[in-house]
Amino acid sequence: MCGVLGMIGYKISEAEFTRELNKMEHRGPDGFGVWSNDDSSVRLGHRRLAIIDVDPRSDQPMIYANRYVMVYNGEIYNYVELRSELEKEGVHFDTASDSEVLLKLIIHKGASVLTRLNGMWALAIFDTVEQTLFLSRDRLGKKPLYISSDKGRLAFSSEMKGLYHLFGVLEYDRDYIDVAVNTVMDAERLKGTLIKGIDKFPPGSYGVFREGVLKIEPFYFPEQLLKRKSRYRRFEDAVDEFQYLFQSACSLRMRSDVPVGSALSGGIDSGLVVSTISKLGFARTDYKALVSSFPGSFLDETTDAELVAHNAGINFEAIVIKPDLDPDHILEAIYQFEDIAGTTPIPFFQL
Repeated sequence: MCGVLGMIGYKISEAEFTRELNKMEHRGPDGFGVWSNDDSSVRLGHRRLAIIDVDPRSDQPMIYANRYVMVYNGEIYNYVELRSELEKEGVHFDTASDSEVLLKLIIHKGASVLTRLNGMWALAIFDTVEQTLFLSRDRLGKKPLYISSDKGRLAFSSEMKGLYHLFGVLEYDRDYIDVAVNTVMDAERLKGTLIKGIDKFPPGSYGVFREGVLKIEPFYFPEQLLKRKSRYRRFEDAVDEFQYLFQSACSLRMRSDVPVGSALSGGIDSGLVVSTISKLGFARTDYKALVSSFPGSFLDETTDAELVAHNAGINFEAIVIKPDLDPDHILEAIYQFEDIAGTTPIPFFQL
């Protein structure tokens, strides 16, 4: 998890920009960077959580060919394979990061390459020659990206709080709130947010901001999957394919230069993830399953989760969620979480 912030056309000093970027310090405690063009009409900022190639050489904003500047939040799981392809085509790399692979892949291949990315991302690339900004968000919007635009200007951020200062007074979007409160699972598909003037950049899409206009195009069309005929003649074939895909997904996500952990409940989904990681041989000494524990509550699944961890032979730690929180803690969690959701964010913050 990293934090990105960018502004085009706004009159804001570097000190003010840095202040807004640092509101997302919790997203990226390992690195910090700000880039501005010659007249300071464009600013890009990044707070880094270092996972792949933790060396400062992979810090952002990342510049390529003295022309392209990228800030990016996410992880491209198949970056090793994509890097190998580019190297065969003569592309040189200075780091071991997925960030550099992503930047050079898009510059050399264009937006069509987004369909080949296996991962999650919210990214921005500014072209200092064409004076254009390229934005993209992963297929399902796992990584947040908020935008605000008016009068030919554009600002984007990983969190809404990075954009609050653009408004004299914050106004709630009551129509959005009505939908989010009554059908919380539908809120993500809406363009708007809790705050009028701040929109979500659509998932599965990319956009180009040129001469004051942002044009957005989708690259992911999930409805087309419904039109496909099954290629499996037997149920067992489908099971084998699912097992292959699931194991591949778990294996790719273990690529990391820092310790990795998993959230574990007593349910099937997280239990299958943890058990598969163990089966694939990734149950290292620095790998740990973390469980939210609610002692004495019907919500508590600690016993079941511990059984899964024991069976998989992995490290296990239960974190007791404290119900008696002071109001300031609750307000801080709400401020950081920013949106209406189907479950309380407080256990996640304590975890």
